[in-house]
Amino acid sequence: MDQSSVLGKETEIYRHMVESAQDYAIFAMDPDGTVVTWSAGAENLFGYPASEMIGQNSGILFSFEDQLAGAALKEIRLALTAGRADDNRWHVRKGGSLFWASGLMMPLRDDAGEVYGLTKIVRDRTEALHDDEALRASQERLQLILQSAIDYAIFAFDRDGRIISWNTGACRIFGYEEAEILGRDARILFVPEDRVEGEGALEREMERALERGRAENERFHLRKDGSTFWGSGLTMPLRAHHPRAGYLKVLRDDTERHFADEHQQIILREMSIGSKTVSRSSRPCWRCRPAQPNSRRSGRRFVMPKHVLGPSPRYTISCGGNRTSKR
Repeated sequence: MDQSSVLGKETEIYRHMVESAQDYAIFAMDPDGTVVTWSAGAENLFGYPASEMIGQNSGILFSFEDQLAGAALKEIRLALTAGRADDNRWHVRKGGSLFWASGLMMPLRDDAGEVYGLTKIVRDRTEALHDDEALRASQERLQLILQSAIDYAIFAFDRDGRIISWNTGACRIFGYEEAEILGRDARILFVPEDRVEGEGALEREMERALERGRAENERFHLRKDGSTFWGSGLTMPLRAHHPRAGYLKVLRDDTERHFADEHQQIILREMSIGSKTVSRSSRPCWRCRPAQPNSRRSGRRFVMPKHVLGPSPRYTISCGGNRTSKR
């Protein structure tokens, strides 16, 4: 096989490669930006058939604002000077509709190294742009919610317990500013007895949150100034695929409710003990109980022997234990 046939076969392979890339617009231009080749993918993306686009200036693919700003010419100059020009901007289809495109322009060189044109590869990234915008808007809304929730401490920490986010409510409740708490160990928020290495309260919360999807917890926490408060919280695992993703904790200061509940329990216990004492002291003594029938058949009544009532028959003993004269 001679060299010309080899080169012809190689050229055919490259042409097939370009035509097979249906999701990418691939086309070549001369140094002035005039289109000289136009792939099937370019026709699908921009809507122009090759017969209409070849010979046209590539500037028509840019938005009106970018045409006024000379974006096409700037892109060509950057590609010629830097060897490549990345491009992320709005482009225009034949019907006038816009789509967000991610493109790359590179110079074409001959065997002698001389530039004889440029090639550009463009991909439609409109859906990705909308997804990114929706995600960014969602993150902004979430950030606003977190920052406005001043009655709740909402913060996140990674799998090692290092704090990675901190809202305004957490600053107000714990006393730490965001700049001084980020990156620090979340165990400093627990009282000393809950910081046992490997078996502390934080480890138990993380383990339970992974197993059950959430871990409710109520315990004393420690503020920056050393004071304690009763915190009622909920720990949840963060499912994001991120090397620092860990857990989210939502907590509020429930000190007043906690002590109110304790006070109520103390009152209830005291009332219960007092009622038992009163019940025992209010029972009548056996000397004051009315005589009971001795037998249902005879109807006889039981009469207490006189010697049980006391040594003197001149007195009777009342319930209170006082003696009264016998009438």
